Amino acid sequence: MAIFLKSAESKFTAQMNTSLNFIEEIETALQNDDIHQIIKYSSVEQISYILYKYPHIIPEDLLISLLKNRDTYISYKSFSLLTDLYKNQEHRKEYLVFFKYMLKEDSNYEEKNELLSLFVIFISGKLNMNYDLEKRKSLIINDENIVKILDDLIFIKEVQYNILLILYVLSFNREYIDKLRDIFLKKIICILKDKSREKILRISYSVLVNILKYTNLSINQIYELRKITLTLCDLNISDEDLRNNLKISKEVLEKKHAEYSIEKYTEDLFRGILEDHDYHYDEVFWNTNMDHINKNIVDIIKILKKYLKSNNNEWVCLACNDIYMIIKGSPNITRLINKHQVNDVLYELTKSENDEVRFKAIQALYASIFSEWN
Repeated sequence: MAIFLKSAESKFTAQMNTSLNFIEEIETALQNDDIHQIIKYSSVEQISYILYKYPHIIPEDLLISLLKNRDTYISYKSFSLLTDLYKNQEHRKEYLVFFKYMLKEDSNYEEKNELLSLFVIFISGKLNMNYDLEKRKSLIINDENIVKILDDLIFIKEVQYNILLILYVLSFNREYIDKLRDIFLKKIICILKDKSREKILRISYSVLVNILKYTNLSINQIYELRKITLTLCDLNISDEDLRNNLKISKEVLEKKHAEYSIEKYTEDLFRGILEDHDYHYDEVFWNTNMDHINKNIVDIIKILKKYLKSNNNEWVCLACNDIYMIIKGSPNITRLINKHQVNDVLYELTKSENDEVRFKAIQALYASIFSEWN
C-alpha cells in the first residue's frame, strides 16, 4: 500500500480508538445485516471503518459502486481492494474508468502516485488460469487515453518513477515495444540527461534494455543514447542494477553505431530522414565512402538541396554540413553544385536569422567557391 492510504489509515485508527460505541454499533450490524444494506445507510466514517477493518467481506460489485464515493479515502481504498481482487480474476471496465478519470482530475501527486503504484500491481500479476494477463496489458497499451495520460505525466518528477515502472512492465512484450519506442523513447532520452537521480536512471535503463533488445532505433536515437550512456559509464555509479544495464546498453549501442554505413545514410536521405549523428562530422566516414557518393552524386545533391529549402533548421544545418564534407572529400563536385544552383540556396541561407544556419551555410558556400577557384 502506498503512502496516501497508509497516512489516511493511521489518522483513522487514532480516531476510532476514541469511539468504542461507534465500533460496537458497526460490528453488531455486520453480524445481523446484509453488507449492501449496511453500506447503503452508513456514514462516511462508518464505511471507511468497514473498508479498513473488514475488507474481505465486501464483494466486487459493492467496491465498484464505492469508486464513485466522494470521499477520497473510500474511493481509493476501494480501488486498492479491487486491485488485490484482480490479481486473480478478470477486471471490470469501471476499474479503468476510475483510474483514467482520477489521473485526469486535479488531484495531488501523492494521490496520483497511489493510483499509479496500484496500477503497476494490476498489470504485473503472475500467470493465472482465471484471466489473460497479456490481454490485459494489450488493452492498456492500446487505450489511447491511458497512453496519453502516461505521456503527459512522464516529466512530472513526483510521479515519474511509477510511470516508468508501468512502461517497464509493458516493455517485456515484443508486440508493444514499437509503440513504447515511438511514444516514449524521445522523452526517456530527455530524462536520462538528468544524471542526479540514480533511482530514475535505473528504471529508465531497465526500460531501455528491453527496447534495445526487441526493436530498431533511428540513427539519431542511437547517437543520443550512446553519448549519454558513455558519459554515465564514466561516473561512479553505486547502483549495481544500473551499472549492469549501462554495460548492456553500451555494448548494444556501440554495435549499432558501428553498423551504420553510407548505404544506410543514402537510404535514409531519400526516405526523408536526416538526423544528427557524429558520422556527419567524421572526415574518415566521408573520405572512405566517396566512391559510393560519386556513383549517386546527382541524386544526393538534388535531395540535399531539398533539405536546404525546408523550414526545418536542423535539416538545413545538417544538409549544409554534408555538402561541405562532400566538397572537402571530392572538390570536383563543385561543378555539379553550381549546375544545380545549390550555391544560390546557400547564399540565401547566409542571411538567416538563425546563427547556426548562417554559420553552416557560410561554411558550405566558402568551401564550394574556394574549390572552384582552385
